Amino acid sequence: MIEFRALQQYLYCPHRWGLRYLYGEWEDNAYTIIADLMHERVHSGQTLQRTAQKIAFGNVYLYSEKYGIYGRADNLELHLNANGVHIPGLPQRYHVCIVEYKPTETKEERMTVADRMQVYAQYVCARELFGESVRAYLYYGNTRKRKELVFDKNDDAMLISLVSRINEWMHSGTVPLAEYGNHCNGCSLKDRCMPKVKEISVRNEILKGIK
Repeated sequence: MIEFRALQQYLYCPHRWGLRYLYGEWEDNAYTIIADLMHERVHSGQTLQRTAQKIAFGNVYLYSEKYGIYGRADNLELHLNANGVHIPGLPQRYHVCIVEYKPTETKEERMTVADRMQVYAQYVCARELFGESVRAYLYYGNTRKRKELVFDKNDDAMLISLVSRINEWMHSGTVPLAEYGNHCNGCSLKDRCMPKVKEISVRNEILKGIK
């Protein structure tokens, strides 16, 4: 089973994913600490809000045997709606909303795809549990606004392919090679990864000297 966060980490940088999930290496920086502080309240496991029209829960665990994925949803909201689904233990029907919290909205394509897939993973798990009455959002702390995500068959194909690739790396126990790019600038593992340093073969270098 692969964690939602691992899907996001792999799409952001396969090498970073390998360092964290295969080698257990991790370092915090300003960006990761800000994100952790933002998630503290929603990961408390308590009911975040309860009104006549909405119930919001933080830190909800979801999983999918079909896709082989699991993890925590930052916020799962139940919005009162007669056309929604019945929730065990509650007297009425609701639309289900998945909300993933992010500190800032990014324009970098790599990160946008990574965040989208993290939310899609939660979305398919929620649909397995609650049926088709599920919506998904990204909430950005810097703008305090939500962005609704609409998914299609391309997202499903990407998730299936992504899970397959990650499982292959996990079974091999090999960390994908680093690839330097703009995404390296804010990475907390940049000093360990040293993406600009090229790997060399000691044997080949010695042979060059002999020639």
